[in-house]
Amino acid sequence: YPKLSRMALCYLTIPLTSVGVERLFSKGHILITHLRNGLSAASIWAILCLNDWAQKGYVKDKDVLAVT
Repeated sequence: YPKLSRMALCYLTIPLTSVGVERLFSKGHILITHLRNGLSAASIWAILCLNDWAQKGYVKDKDVLAVT
């Protein structure tokens, strides 16, 4: 299960550079607006991971849309 192992690494690891962190803050700023400020930290993390996995082709867009 190579895709699953890559997804686990993405989810469980801490970024080693500030570039990844800056990118997350940028995406988080778009995601966490005054309209969506009721989302939990776990929900925000899940959305960011799903977005990253969809961009890398680990999951299909239609599957992401089905759970959001």
